[in-house]
Amino acid sequence: MRTAAGQRYAVTAVGVEAFRGNGRLQSVTVPNSLTGIERGAFSACANLQDVELEWDSPDRGRVDADAFAGVAASCRVHIPKGSEERYGYDGDLKAVWQGLPVVSDHYAVRAKSNDAAAGRVTGGGERMVLYAETVLTADADSGYHFVKWTNAKGDSVSARNPYRFLLAGDTELTAVFAAGDGDEAKDGVVQEPQTGSEKDGADGGATHALPVLKGEAGVYYTEGVLRLVNLKGAVVSVSTMKGKKVLQFTADDAEYPVTLPAGVYILNAAKGRERIVATKFVVK
Repeated sequence: MRTAAGQRYAVTAVGVEAFRGNGRLQSVTVPNSLTGIERGAFSACANLQDVELEWDSPDRGRVDADAFAGVAASCRVHIPKGSEERYGYDGDLKAVWQGLPVVSDHYAVRAKSNDAAAGRVTGGGERMVLYAETVLTADADSGYHFVKWTNAKGDSVSARNPYRFLLAGDTELTAVFAAGDGDEAKDGVVQEPQTGSEKDGADGGATHALPVLKGEAGVYYTEGVLRLVNLKGAVVSVSTMKGKKVLQFTADDAEYPVTLPAGVYILNAAKGRERIVATKFVVK
C-alpha cells in the first residue's frame, strides 16, 4: 500500500468485514505479506470473480471460516504455479480453498508455425489451466499441408489435427507444414500414422505397461498419446513414482493425448471396487 506522501506499507491483515458487501469489487490479490483475513472481510461481495492467491501453501496465513461467505458462485481462486499438490489440486480439478473452487492457470501453451507463409496455429495461451484439455488447430494456407506437431526439442509429438491433450505443464509446440496437398490429408484432418513403436513399445517414448493383474487390460504411451487397452468404463488415475496424481478420468476412449514429462508413472484402473490393472509405464 502507498500513502499520499509516497510511503509504502505492507498490508499484513484484512480486518473484520473490511470489504463486506462491496459490489464494485471484482478481483482481489492476496500477497505473501498478508498473513490474516478476518471474519467477513470479503463476505457478500456479489461481483467478486477472482482471488489471486500468492501463497505457496494454504496454511501460510490465517483465514476466518466466513471471510468469503456469500461471494459470487462463479468466483475462482487462482493458485501459484508449483503449489498444486499442497492445495490438493490434481487431475480431477476439484480442489477448494475457503469453499471456493481452485484453478491453476499460470501455465503457458506456446504454439507456432514452422513457416508463417505456410500456415497458422490457433489455440493455447499464457494462462492455461493445468490438467485441463487443451486444443490446438493447424490451418494450412493454399499450396501447403499440415504434417505434424513437434516439441521444443524438435521431437515428433503427434500428427493429429486438431491436437487435443491434457496439459501437464508449460508446453511449446510447433506445427510443421510442407508444400503440396499431402497424400495423408483428408477433409482437413490428418490421421495419425501407426508406427512400430506403438506396436512393440521399443521407442517413441513408450513401453508396454505389463504385467497386467487381470484380463488383457494395459497401457502404453507414445507420441504424446496415452493408449489404453480394454479399459473402457474404468476410472483411471496416473501418478508419479512419488505419489503425485497427474491425471484422473473415466475412460471412454482408447487414446488420450497428454504431454507428460520424462519419467516413470503408475497407472491404476478400477471399476467400482474391483481393481482391473495396476502397472508402471515409462515416458522417455
